[in-house]
Amino acid sequence: MFSIIKKQKKITIDCFTNHAYSYELFPIDKAINFMPEWFKKLPATFETETEAGMVIPQRTMKGCAGLTNLYKNGIVLPLWSDLLIETRGTNFAYQFADNVGTVGLHALDQLGQQFAQYTHTKIISPWRIREKSGVNFMYMDLPWSHPQDLMNQCTPPGLVEYKYQHTTNINMFLRKGASYKFQAGRPMAHIIPMTDAKVEVKCHLVGDNEIEKIMSTLSFPFFVDGYAKAKKLLQQKGK
Repeated sequence: MFSIIKKQKKITIDCFTNHAYSYELFPIDKAINFMPEWFKKLPATFETETEAGMVIPQRTMKGCAGLTNLYKNGIVLPLWSDLLIETRGTNFAYQFADNVGTVGLHALDQLGQQFAQYTHTKIISPWRIREKSGVNFMYMDLPWSHPQDLMNQCTPPGLVEYKYQHTTNINMFLRKGASYKFQAGRPMAHIIPMTDAKVEVKCHLVGDNEIEKIMSTLSFPFFVDGYAKAKKLLQQKGK
């Protein structure tokens, strides 16, 4: 008898940038390559002593399947340049070491008053992603990678796709009246495809014209709900 071998489905995540140093020094890569340094240095076991004087081995976080499985999935977007941010109420000042990067924000009018105690920043990423199948991705923070910043900053999670939109900008809520120094190479976003398919990551260094071509898909022709309306029309056309 012959058994049927099903070929595992694969998705390709194409990542584009026109920043040579981002491509050469800090490319988007699989999350497994960004395991936290403290975790890699952690011993597999430690010992405790019972009241009877017996020494018993115990497992450390090295045995936490939830953490290890998290980093076995998805890709990570690292920071491409040292970045200083000083928050000043609802405003902020910033400086990229490369003198190229920019940081924007969403007006509080878009958020209401529920987040008024924080300063919102939107770090504009030089990377664009394309993925043809339209699978959803969980876009989230990496708190295990930054224990020192656990209570100081937050990148709220969201569900995105890269068939109809391609940006990878990093939205962050920061404490008011605080100073932040983010180093180049710092893992900024964990992007996890919501699929069991095998993931292939390809990074591409392209020219300004190619980036502009990708960016042009973001110019939605509607004042309100532009992304949703444009996506619906494209789907109706079979695209």
